[in-house]
Amino acid sequence: MEERKRLEDSNEKIQEEINKITARLRDEQNLTKAQRKDLQAYLERLNNILKENSIAFHKSQEKTTFLIHKLQAALAQKDSINIATLKRAEKAEKERNITDRKFRRNLIVFSIITCALLILAVVFYAIAAKMKKQRKDLLKANEELQRIKQNMPHTMEENNV
Repeated sequence: MEERKRLEDSNEKIQEEINKITARLRDEQNLTKAQRKDLQAYLERLNNILKENSIAFHKSQEKTTFLIHKLQAALAQKDSINIATLKRAEKAEKERNITDRKFRRNLIVFSIITCALLILAVVFYAIAAKMKKQRKDLLKANEELQRIKQNMPHTMEENNV
């Protein structure tokens, strides 16, 4: 960019100088052949410098255009990478959400099963405790019956007398 600006400024100055010399050659009548020849040679050199600057300017412009295309390609590549990264991030987010939902569902199922097992354990414990009490009561009743049975002949004898 700086080189382009420098070339443009230089071309403007050279063009001004060419215009001055051309006007002097056209307007001045008192110039000798040698002076005219020198001015025309100087004018030719300025034209050559102008052509060289023009060539350099076009090369600079081509270089700038090439760099712009290269930057555009790099930006396009970066954009495609960003898009691919965003797609991967979205996919990972969806997979995480699915995994979270599965985990929550499994946690709920596990909690329900655990609660059901605890309830069953409490019910079985209550039933076992009740059966234990009934067995204990039954054993007491059997012992009482055994005593009564053993005492029955004695009680019958006492009642018969």
